[in-house]
Amino acid sequence: MPYQYLHIGKASELTEAKDRRIYRTLEMVCGFLAWATIILIVFLSFVTPVFIAVFIILFDVYWLIKTVYLSLHMRISYNKLRANLKINWFEKLTKLPHSEYLLPATNSWQDIYHLIFLPLYKEDFTLISASVESLVKSNYPKDKMIVVLCWEERGGEVTQHTAQEIKNIYGNKFGHFLSVMHPANLTDEIPGKGSNTAYAAQVVKNELIDKLGIAYRHLLVSNLDIDTVVFPEYFSILTYTFLTSPDPLKASYQPVPLYINNIWEAPAFARVVAFSATFWHTIKQ
Repeated sequence: MPYQYLHIGKASELTEAKDRRIYRTLEMVCGFLAWATIILIVFLSFVTPVFIAVFIILFDVYWLIKTVYLSLHMRISYNKLRANLKINWFEKLTKLPHSEYLLPATNSWQDIYHLIFLPLYKEDFTLISASVESLVKSNYPKDKMIVVLCWEERGGEVTQHTAQEIKNIYGNKFGHFLSVMHPANLTDEIPGKGSNTAYAAQVVKNELIDKLGIAYRHLLVSNLDIDTVVFPEYFSILTYTFLTSPDPLKASYQPVPLYINNIWEAPAFARVVAFSATFWHTIKQ
């Protein structure tokens, strides 16, 4: 029996190593093609200048068409974003007829709870408080919000002190507020946001969700970044979308991230990157 376990383990390791090599090879293709294009353009300019001249012209025309295409998508998405910002989604949610609910075994929108994770690692108190304050200012009922500040033990005493300070200030402003420490050096785990929130989720499930008897289908999880500042209507439109989406239990919901919260405090280069990311995420909608 021990031999069989050892044999299976080795086979699994070989398969994982092979998968990693294939994944890494495919991951390199885009970068390789990009660099190959740039290098070959320079090299072939001396060998076949006419061909390269035609290629560059066609390449420029392609990018012109693509730029117009992306610009149209961005303008359409931006206009829809502005239209959605003008809607009182909480009022729309409260007036949603029960006949339009597509979530099974749900009698009211008030059955829905929001489980909100805020992973913390050495971030500044001011940054964290701005994020939590935006949750307080949201127009969704606070008694239906479960806020989990999951902080890293490896962040040291400063992180622990910050987490305690946030809990002291905001702990009584929501239906439930939990402060969960993610232990350092856990086996079979890579430190990071994912492992932090996964650990906290298990703690919340055992210590709160199961004890309160909250149905899993009525639980919407938002795994935010610690510097996320949500729009006041965010949880209302999220709940509305959740209740009215086909097969909502097999879907995830992605808001449009706008990297402009402290845009004028950031260095010039960071602004360019932030605006580019904002444009791209808007286009993808």
